[in-house]
Amino acid sequence: MERLICLAIGYVCGLFQTSYIIGRLHKTDIREHGSGNAGTTNALRTFGKKAGILTLLGDCLKCVAAIVLVRVFLGKTYGDILPLLSLYAAAGCILGHNFPFYLKFRGGKGIAASVGFILAFDWRIFLICAVIFFALFFTTHYVSLCSLSAYLAAFAATIVLGQGGAYGMDASHTMEMYVVMGCLQRLAFSATEQILCGWQKAQRTVFILGKKDKKIRKVKKVEKMAKVSVLGAGSWGTALSLLLCKNGHEVTLWSALEDEVRMLCEKREHESKLPGVRLPEDMKITADLEDSLQDPDVAVLAVPSPFTRSTAHRMAPFVKKGTDHCERGQRCGRTYSDDFKRDHQ
Repeated sequence: MERLICLAIGYVCGLFQTSYIIGRLHKTDIREHGSGNAGTTNALRTFGKKAGILTLLGDCLKCVAAIVLVRVFLGKTYGDILPLLSLYAAAGCILGHNFPFYLKFRGGKGIAASVGFILAFDWRIFLICAVIFFALFFTTHYVSLCSLSAYLAAFAATIVLGQGGAYGMDASHTMEMYVVMGCLQRLAFSATEQILCGWQKAQRTVFILGKKDKKIRKVKKVEKMAKVSVLGAGSWGTALSLLLCKNGHEVTLWSALEDEVRMLCEKREHESKLPGVRLPEDMKITADLEDSLQDPDVAVLAVPSPFTRSTAHRMAPFVKKGTDHCERGQRCGRTYSDDFKRDHQ
């Protein structure tokens, strides 16, 4: 019975969806953007650093709160198995975070909540995980890989400390603790796998954050990831193409300079604008304007300002109705219309 109480306490705490609340403040549902999950990483990518930090703190603290509540209310009665009950409270919180009933069981993947769980459960394990996470992050920059590696380390450290008698429980309860910890690890792997698959299979919404109104406006839905044409291979256009390509989009980078295109294709690096930055092999680079505008979902005009009008005039015959386009330094999301040519003549 005490285990169910701990699960219930944790689940109620886990229902506090920080990133979803932040998204509602921006008048949008974060689950419709980015990776599609209501977690820290997606909040960071969608709303910026401030939202990412707030989401991390909120998701961590709710798991800490669940464990503290269990220790306060059940500590005296079940002090001999308190580490195990703390683990059940953390499990309930992560389940509430991942599967909130009021969001039709579509939440986050529980990594940030797990940080709070490990911190409140055993600070020694937290230090080990922190070292592994940041060591991998600074070498790979893949948050999901870092998180899952840290989770594996937490599981291994729990077994080592448990076998050494660090938690003061008998053998049966210690073994039960390992089982619960293993289930949490499996849940983390499963949730992350679903998110990664979602990048490739789920429908995506292209969205733009306006600088003045601070509102996110939907532009259009596309199957899988977007097909984007970036016109202009300067530092801004090349950097944008690289970012879009790394996020899974199909990117075509166009330049009016054939020598520049030849250099980019041969060396996969912009030696003068972005030296040392490797361009992905699957990024298409061309000097053919018509070829670069073959049915893109979004066309981005990233040429220098003096060439905006002339480039727009050249691209007008190849841009089809329904193609979203944006210009450098302006808000995106304008849809091509019959007066596009007239606007840029």
